[in-house]
Amino acid sequence: DPEAVRTVRTKDLCRAVLAEAGFPQPGFAVAAGREEAAHFLAATEGPWIVKPRDGMGSAGVSLVRARSELEAVVAQLERPFLVEEFVEGTEYSAEGVMVGGKPRILALTAKRTGAGFVETGHRTPAPLDAVTAAAARDAVAGAVTATGLTHGVLHAEFWVTPAGAIVLGEIHARPGGDFIHTLVEETHPGFELYGTLLDDLLGRPVPEPPVSRGAAGADFLVLGPGRVASVTGWEALTTDPALVAAHLSVREGDVLTEVASSADRHGVLVATGPDLAAVDATLSAAKARLDVRLTDVGEAP
Repeated sequence: DPEAVRTVRTKDLCRAVLAEAGFPQPGFAVAAGREEAAHFLAATEGPWIVKPRDGMGSAGVSLVRARSELEAVVAQLERPFLVEEFVEGTEYSAEGVMVGGKPRILALTAKRTGAGFVETGHRTPAPLDAVTAAAARDAVAGAVTATGLTHGVLHAEFWVTPAGAIVLGEIHARPGGDFIHTLVEETHPGFELYGTLLDDLLGRPVPEPPVSRGAAGADFLVLGPGRVASVTGWEALTTDPALVAAHLSVREGDVLTEVASSADRHGVLVATGPDLAAVDATLSAAKARLDVRLTDVGEAP
């Protein structure tokens, strides 16, 4: 239903629907300007998140710790924007697909983030204990149902708080970016995510997915700022059989600025292995073989 998609794409509408359905949610407000945002800050405990109502890739997301920081943050956003309480906890995501109108959760993914909440890595399966993982799967499935989604691939973000509670974040009627769809398939040998989607849309029987096996991960390259003086070691990585995928988006002479969103990252490496430790080792070794030399922008290339 287009209205269900509008709900999940508009962050405050999604939070309102989830709160009404009984799911824990941070306090939030839609603000038309600095004064309204400041009123919310005065009525709640910080820190706070200020971000667009509808956005992606962490673009425009800021952490605000004091009212004095608000004006500079708000100046960068279109009106209206969203201000909400910061959720303390570790962030994860759930990957799934709708089958017969019901969510089928396939995997839980651990996230790694850098400055500005830009995601720098993902690991599947997430290293969660069985009880917490089951609670997260149940919460995500219930939340997806509450939003009215009935078809498509799913990607839902959530936090596990220090007390062990599950707090839902954004819900998307699309696959996760950052090669997450590949991580799902690599840890379910023989499974086809998009094939399952199409079978469901066409009304065909959809078998249960294969049992999860092994681990997979993606690490993103965040370089700079500076001018790229040289790149060595990349050609060997593109043919490394230990890597599922390898992409680099910079070349000699490029000027790199601060990474402010997912679109600004400079490359990605994807690997699989029998467990998370093996995946970490493969990706660490691959990054160690890549040498990108930077100089100050003012220096001659």
